[in-house]
Amino acid sequence: MNLGITGTRQILEKIQDARILLYGDFCLDAYWMLDPRGSEISVETGLQALAAGNQKYSLGGASNVDANLAALRPKQIKIVGVAGDDIFGREMMAQLNAIGVDTSGIVIQKENFETYVYCKLILEGNEQPRIDFGTYNLRSSETDNKILENLRNSIPYFDVIIINQQILNSIVDAKFIDGINILV
Repeated sequence: MNLGITGTRQILEKIQDARILLYGDFCLDAYWMLDPRGSEISVETGLQALAAGNQKYSLGGASNVDANLAALRPKQIKIVGVAGDDIFGREMMAQLNAIGVDTSGIVIQKENFETYVYCKLILEGNEQPRIDFGTYNLRSSETDNKILENLRNSIPYFDVIIINQQILNSIVDAKFIDGINILV
């Protein structure tokens, strides 16, 4: 189907009237540019330390989906999900708030949950093995219940609902899956 310029323009204009609700695996991408000179030898371990010459953070996972939606300037975007009570979660929330997203649906889980972060080490332009945070997170039943409540209370007010699961094993609880299926 070829919409042409006029059809595409009409779709983009309609998006600006849409209220969008996004549930998903909210992540942060970290880029640590390593200096090839390295750093000092650690007094504690005797190992050569790495030196990061620069660091950058950007939205990843459902957070990136959200950033792309925000660029289309819909009437409203609200997100529902979970983040850790950590520095990466605070950075992710700050970036989401900066693009005008309603983050009131994010549950901050203080124990057994680290914000999903994909830390990409870059050495002389080449990506090194990644460091992943949150790989073995355990969402509590309280967090799952609060997420379901946030979704249940929000759905009637939104035109578009997007579910974006990207993290392996982020949704494993059968009771939560049943709750999502009922809402769908």
